[in-house]
Amino acid sequence: TITSSTSKKIETPTKKVLSPQRLLAKKNRAAFKRARQSPEYKRLQAIVGTGLLEMGYASLANKLKLTSDQRKRFYAFLQEKNDTRSDVRAAARSQGLRDRATIQLLQKQQEARIDQSMRETLGPEIYDAYQHFKQTTQSRHFAGLVEKRLVNSPNPLTGAQREQLTEIMHRTRLQHPAPIIRNSNALADQLALETGIQNPRSFTEAGLVQSRGILTPIQYEALEAVAQKNEARMKMSELIAVEVRKATASAP
Repeated sequence: TITSSTSKKIETPTKKVLSPQRLLAKKNRAAFKRARQSPEYKRLQAIVGTGLLEMGYASLANKLKLTSDQRKRFYAFLQEKNDTRSDVRAAARSQGLRDRATIQLLQKQQEARIDQSMRETLGPEIYDAYQHFKQTTQSRHFAGLVEKRLVNSPNPLTGAQREQLTEIMHRTRLQHPAPIIRNSNALADQLALETGIQNPRSFTEAGLVQSRGILTPIQYEALEAVAQKNEARMKMSELIAVEVRKATASAP
């Protein structure tokens, strides 16, 4: 005779006991999450985000000599465009959408809508200047590194030279495009990003040659030093990518 005691084995789940350190870490994570979700935190986060955007585009706003009203509208468009990524992802999550390609397409559509509104509101001249400013961001970053290396030298980089150097690097990269590192393995992509490489070979040989015409020998040495460092970091990324591909290929 099969009794109820033998037909079904009841197992009492074992309660996992966390160590004091892990319990404290868990409580801290929960507290951190509560703080981030509070209205006051979000209000302060918006202030910080707006401040960073304004700092990043202040030089462009000054160069375009935007009026007070134009600046407010310009920064409002930038903030809206900055927020649209998180807004689209949040909306996708709420609707159970997980397809990455679809989410990216929705983000691009929203950004295109904001771009069109910016162009219509501020005019094509300001909008085109904004687009060019975005496209030259990386070249401007490296020109800024050269400027920093020379800040205490007897031959610092002038604002005009920085702008010229930015344009030379940007133009020559378009004329002599280098292949961008792309890996099928997500880990390799992440490791590549952690080395600081966004787009390999920001400095082309043509760019370095043309830069000689606007820089003094001391300034050109600083440019070469920045270029060599960037090349080394790029090769670090390539080494990581090669090793990860080997590991992926040999995996069972």
